[in-house]
Amino acid sequence: MFCAVYEFKVKAGQTVEFERSWANFTEAIHRVCGSLGSRLHKTTDPLIYVAYAQWPSKEIFERKISKESYTVEEWAQREVMLDALENSKKVYELEVHDDHLR
Repeated sequence: MFCAVYEFKVKAGQTVEFERSWANFTEAIHRVCGSLGSRLHKTTDPLIYVAYAQWPSKEIFERKISKESYTVEEWAQREVMLDALENSKKVYELEVHDDHLR
């Protein structure tokens, strides 16, 4: 199993748009790309979020998927999400070593 951890800094006043569009586009990624889903976490800074995305393998994570694989609505949610961000970065790529999640 493969995981990616992201940090998002949201523009002031854009948290509702970010949260909604992140959730919608995450569902699209699951449908189109085969992810196992993701979790969005709030931090103590109200404009900083951390997301943890899980994938069956690094190979599936790295597959190139065309924009045309998404619906127009799904791609629009991606754009709303990106517009709500001041910046984002992939913090870690992780291979599961010892799993005790229940």
